[in-house]
Amino acid sequence: MRRTIITSAVAVLLLTGCSSSERESKPNKSTPSTASLSSKWTPKLQQATKSDTPRVCKTVGSRGCTAHLTKLTEAVYAVETALDDAGAQDSYPESVTEIRKVTRAVDRYVEDGCEHRTNLTLSSAPCAKHTQAVLSGPGLLMLALEMDELESDPGNRNAREADWSGQDQNPAPGT
Repeated sequence: MRRTIITSAVAVLLLTGCSSSERESKPNKSTPSTASLSSKWTPKLQQATKSDTPRVCKTVGSRGCTAHLTKLTEAVYAVETALDDAGAQDSYPESVTEIRKVTRAVDRYVEDGCEHRTNLTLSSAPCAKHTQAVLSGPGLLMLALEMDELESDPGNRNAREADWSGQDQNPAPGT
C-alpha cells in the first residue's frame, strides 16, 4: 500500500517535470493543483464504498462488515497520506476534519469491542454510531475534498463573497 502511494507520488513529480534538485532549491509554498487530489481520490473512495454484499453492515460486528469497514478506512488513510505527502493539510481543512472523524470512529469501534460481535445491529449503540461514521466517512471526504478545492480557488471565493454580500454579479437588464 505504502509502495503504491510512493510510486504514485514519484509519477506525479515526474509528470510535472520537477526534479529533486528543483524541489530542494525552491520550497513549494503554493497549494497543490486544485483538481489533483479530488480528481485522483474521488474515484478511489467511490470504489472503496462498493460492496458485493447488500447491507453488508446490517450486523455491525460481522466479518463482512469488519472487512468492509477496513477497506473504507484504508481508503481514507490513503487520502490522509496523500495530503501529508503533498504538505496540503492547511489547504484541505475540511478533508482533514473528515479524516479525523473516521479515525476516531475506528478507534472507538475497536475500543468498544464492536469487531466480530455478530449480535450487534445498526441499532445497537454505541457500535452503530461508530459503524455509521466509518460508512459515511468516504462520501463525506469526497465532498470535503471538492469543497476545500473550491475554497482555495480565488475566483470561486470572490464570487461566493459577492453572493453573500447581496451583490448580484449579473443584474437583470434594466435594473
